[in-house]
Amino acid sequence: AHGGRPLYMEEAFFILRRHRKVWLDLSGIPPVRLLEYFPRLPELVDRVLWGTDWPSPGVKTLRVNIDQFLALPLSDPHKKAILETNALALFPSTR
Repeated sequence: AHGGRPLYMEEAFFILRRHRKVWLDLSGIPPVRLLEYFPRLPELVDRVLWGTDWPSPGVKTLRVNIDQFLALPLSDPHKKAILETNALALFPSTR
């Protein structure tokens, strides 16, 4: 959870790359800094899950949080995977 923020982002990414059954949760990472912390995120986008860490002092509203995420320079398919389809793949019984 939290992608290793604030100290272990590189280690979290290494573990994600090395272990196919490990997933990355984005909660606790400010969307505006996501690609700063994980510049190679698109490489492993198929195992990344959206999370807000809300309620939290750093999250003004869920709408602001999601709008900041949607404004990132990621492809629409990558955004959809992180926001929706990855969770459905990881938790298929929730369909």
